[in-house]
Amino acid sequence: MEYRGSVRPFVHFNAKHDAELLHKAMKGIGTDEDAILMVLTSRSNDQRQEIKAAYKKAYGKDLVSALKSELGGLFENLIVALMTPPVLYDAALLHEALK
Repeated sequence: MEYRGSVRPFVHFNAKHDAELLHKAMKGIGTDEDAILMVLTSRSNDQRQEIKAAYKKAYGKDLVSALKSELGGLFENLIVALMTPPVLYDAALLHEALK
């Protein structure tokens, strides 16, 4: 049986468009945290990985690094966790637990 997360793939998904939305949310003074949250929590992890690749292609920057520079605290931790592929996230948690 394959595990399925609670977030279903977004039906009208467009990685390039989502990358643009995230770029706009981080552009200029201030950060639109609500926009970031709305985009990333309504996409599956596979879709978030596609957004990450589209962002790199469009803007030449790593999306996770850009998000980290704009966010802080627990919200930053949440967004970075959402952007991490499940296998890497699980490995990081196991590593931390074994320390």
